[in-house]
Amino acid sequence: MSLVKVEFDTKQLSALKEGNITPAIRRALRKAGATALRDMRSEATKRVRGRKRIKVGAIRNALVMRRPKGGSIDGSEWVLQVRGGQVGLISYPHRQTKLKVGPKRRQG
Repeated sequence: MSLVKVEFDTKQLSALKEGNITPAIRRALRKAGATALRDMRSEATKRVRGRKRIKVGAIRNALVMRRPKGGSIDGSEWVLQVRGGQVGLISYPHRQTKLKVGPKRRQG
């Protein structure tokens, strides 16, 4: 299991809480976290598809993004949850081809 953890020093952030700076920090943090989460899911999808030829939708369904709820900076976490399980045969790409038939044989 991989874990990427970013922590903020709340003492340093308290110095920035003057006036309307806090909402701007909250928005910037939310946007940076969402971008990092989306990039992690994209990179994970590319790596899985590099090993297995599975449809992108099947991989994305297995990679669930959880974003923080609420407006507090403290305790915010962005999680890329990976679910494992059986993958249906339909998730693998398929291509219909013409049936190659050899010469007919005489019976008799």
